[in-house]
Order: sequence, then structure tokens, then C-alpha cells
Amino acid sequence: MNKETIESVRHEVRELQLWIENTSTYYERFLVPIAKSFQRKIKKNTFDMTKAPKTYYAVCLLASNDYKEQFGYSFTKLVRDLVAQNLAEEYHAEILAQNGEMFS
Repeated sequence: MNKETIESVRHEVRELQLWIENTSTYYERFLVPIAKSFQRKIKKNTFDMTKAPKTYYAVCLLASNDYKEQFGYSFTKLVRDLVAQNLAEEYHAEILAQNGEMFS
């Protein structure tokens, strides 16, 4: 995947990520529980960053399908992969920045 390819889907990546983070269903039902699970794994030193995007990919796929139903637009696998990677990195960084306690 080259930089030009990523740049060409930058706006789509942002749109899907905002859709996921600002839709209460995804935030409360998926993002918070995933982050809590990651917190526990970080505390136990069993967290594996290489596996984290796979967890978020399932959320991206559900959100993409819902977005298509509601707005008629479908996000590509590349976009979903990039959003999953972004979410994994951002939530991991935020958990670490808050000393392992992003959510109680």
C-alpha cells in the first residue's frame, strides 16, 4: 500500500471513523467494551498490538454495512482496514496516556 493510495482514501477513512465514534450504538456497544478489554490486557501485559486492528475491523465492517443502508455508499476493504488500524492505535495511545484507566 503506497502513500498515494492512502491519500486518495483519506476523506473516506475520516468519514467512517467519525461515523463509528459518533454513533452511540458503535461507541457504547463496541468501542467502550473493546477499550476496557484492552485495558485489562495492558495491565496483565498480554496486550498484542498486532492483533488489535482485527478486533476493530469487525466494528468497521458492521458500521460500513449500516452506512451503506442509510446513505447508499459502501466503504472499501482498504478504508475499513485503515480505520481499524487508526482506532487500534488511537485507543491504545489514549489508554496508555491515562495510565491504563481510560474507562472504569
